[in-house]
Amino acid sequence: SNTTPATPATRPSNTISTDYIHTHTHTRMASNSSSASSHSSELVLSYTTDRYNGVKVSASALCGLDVISFAERLSASLEHWKKEKRRGIWLEVDRSPEQALLIAPALRLGFSYHHVSPAVVTEGARQRPSPPSAPGVLVLCCWIGTGSSRLPDAATHTVGIGGFVLSDEGDVLVVAERYASRKLAWKLPGGYVQCGEPLHEAVVREVKEETNVDAEFQRVLCFRHLHPFQFGFGDLYYVALLRPLSRTIELEADEISACRWMPLEEYMKDERVYVMNREIAQLVHRLRAAGQLTAHGGLVPQQVSFPYSMDFNELYMPASSL
Repeated sequence: SNTTPATPATRPSNTISTDYIHTHTHTRMASNSSSASSHSSELVLSYTTDRYNGVKVSASALCGLDVISFAERLSASLEHWKKEKRRGIWLEVDRSPEQALLIAPALRLGFSYHHVSPAVVTEGARQRPSPPSAPGVLVLCCWIGTGSSRLPDAATHTVGIGGFVLSDEGDVLVVAERYASRKLAWKLPGGYVQCGEPLHEAVVREVKEETNVDAEFQRVLCFRHLHPFQFGFGDLYYVALLRPLSRTIELEADEISACRWMPLEEYMKDERVYVMNREIAQLVHRLRAAGQLTAHGGLVPQQVSFPYSMDFNELYMPASSL
């Protein structure tokens, strides 16, 4: 027998089921298929192109579109871009309830989740991404080029930095995390680098937030690469040598349970210190004992030009080579 799916007479005012979306999208598409003008330029979503012959549709281009209109126009747009031999398609959806409804039809048309892009804020002369809690956009992607997808993966690593704050007297600033897996495990103050934040600024900020000690960045001593870690991503953890500008401690009680100045010799032998940190302390001790700590190269940032950077670009190079 010949059956036709029932079509609701009116559209629900607040919610739309996926069956409703699918049926109406299919019906409206089919009804227009006989006319070439239905997929003409007036249906194509507003977009920009990138240097890889890709397409970007910003969230602002979707304002005012309901689910049915969006699905129709996105389908027409994909056909248009295929004819133009475009490759990667990037689609932004903001956090509004209206645009959240547009995700399902995009997924049905071949898009997949890629990442959440933070909004950009201006701080003085510098533009930085805002914190993840601030309004941003969900970015979906679709490959329509030939062969397998050439679209890059989303970010694969988190980035942290610890401060090896060493006084002239040979004391190291150490903290114990309130929610650490080991009780009273002495570690270096530090934390995650914020999106858009330079490494050397991040470590100074983290030391100040956790201990209220002012410190001056000197150089990056080393870094560790670990996988998998937080959220299943890889982790890059840098350790920087800092010189304290103050010594009075006021710990951040929400995150830190204890904080003190510990002699370097004690820190590099204490069993409550993680093995990696003891290794770093032993390196610093050897360099200091040989009078080479100041001369030790380490890595320091140098500003260099980069054609695709909108803000800053820092190349970390051995200090001894500059």
